[in-house]
Amino acid sequence: MKAVSLRVAVVAALLACVSALALTPVSAQQSAKAEWDGVYTDAQAARGAKVYQQHCVFCHGKDLAGGNLAPAAGGPAFVAKWQSRPLRELFGYVQARMPYHNPNTLTRQANADVVAYMLQYSKVSAGAKEFAGDLSLKGGDPKRGEAFFTEAQAERGRQAFNRNCGLCHTTNDAKLTQKQVDEAPLPSSFAAPFLGRIYYGKMLYPTVYHLYTKMQSMPAFGNESISNNTRADIIAHILERNGFPAGNTELKPDLELMGQMMLNEQGFEHIFNGKDFSNLKFVLGTRCGPEPGGCARTEPGDTLTVLPGGKMYCKCDLHGYWYYPKKLTNFTVRFQHKFIKPEGWVGDDDIYMGGGGWLLFIQDTNMAGFGKSIEVEGRVRDMGDIFFIGGKQGKFTYDNAAKTKAVKVWDWNDIEIVSKDGVVKSYVNGALMSTITEHNDYPAGFFGMQVEGSPTEWRNIRIHVE
Repeated sequence: MKAVSLRVAVVAALLACVSALALTPVSAQQSAKAEWDGVYTDAQAARGAKVYQQHCVFCHGKDLAGGNLAPAAGGPAFVAKWQSRPLRELFGYVQARMPYHNPNTLTRQANADVVAYMLQYSKVSAGAKEFAGDLSLKGGDPKRGEAFFTEAQAERGRQAFNRNCGLCHTTNDAKLTQKQVDEAPLPSSFAAPFLGRIYYGKMLYPTVYHLYTKMQSMPAFGNESISNNTRADIIAHILERNGFPAGNTELKPDLELMGQMMLNEQGFEHIFNGKDFSNLKFVLGTRCGPEPGGCARTEPGDTLTVLPGGKMYCKCDLHGYWYYPKKLTNFTVRFQHKFIKPEGWVGDDDIYMGGGGWLLFIQDTNMAGFGKSIEVEGRVRDMGDIFFIGGKQGKFTYDNAAKTKAVKVWDWNDIEIVSKDGVVKSYVNGALMSTITEHNDYPAGFFGMQVEGSPTEWRNIRIHVE
């Protein structure tokens, strides 16, 4: 009698445990992140169930509970593991690591469908829109930087990264602060905030070029095992995982162009796109105003052309200027400027008299010649000096000694001009050349560059407007 009672008690206890386990998913699912609700459709989950049965059931089981071979793919244990993490991280894991016996072989759509089935099984509510398998950070933030790649390229790069880099590295969410990334000898993830890394006081990745040269040393099993185009695809994936937006043009392994793709200049945009003059306007002709009514050319002709590597070449066979047709007050403009050495040049480089300058606050009421404007001189012997053209003299200071040390005569010079609350500072290769403290006769106006008789090249012209 005692034995029977004991058996009854054991069976009752087992039934109670089974009942508790059966009820657990509903209560556990109630704590799943709200962002999961409505992210998939029932039809998508049905497709995902078929994919699951073909590729996942052997390890994770028919009930998605997992076992000795694999963890749960649905239900309370699954929810407990993933509910505090972004859904894109779950999708990234499935896409990169599954199926276990043949990872990264299913399409993005198939993996998205499987995730939908996993969510449905875990009692997450369906919605009206299918889960797209989005790995981006909300599609990228235009304020983070410009678009250097396409979505399709980033997807190719993700697959290439997992095949060639995944053994040692990841692009999953880092969950690290910028300080932790900066201090780590090798951060655990290439996802944000990796590209903002500063190591021993140096920004490691100011441009895509610097990231590309880093990737040229990889993969570890043979850096010649992948093509340069594949390497560019991988960089597109890393850019996406750092919040950069996708665009309409794929990233090419062009080192000169990559050097003009800035990674840590939030809010800047290129006013010369390196391909054509679509953002710019022209006033070309000595003392002439623009058409209609003036005699100046308003097209570049062969005076200004685009060279490979995203460079603008100025033959500068007549006087005038080009300008960015947006009135500016507070702004920062950055670009690179280089004079072309005359054939057979003889003498001290510092006395080269080639002209050219950078025009600020061009007034649309007087655009003839060089316009009513403030010129920051671009000439070698007095680069950074200030000239007020067509209006009243303002106040400024100029450091010619700093110019002598800073200017690289026949090489690229990095120029930065900062206009803030009535004060304008001009820098050449990081050294302060001049400071304008008063320019009352020159209110908001256009930014432009002089065309003045000496062959010149410009590149990487970008601006931040406040």
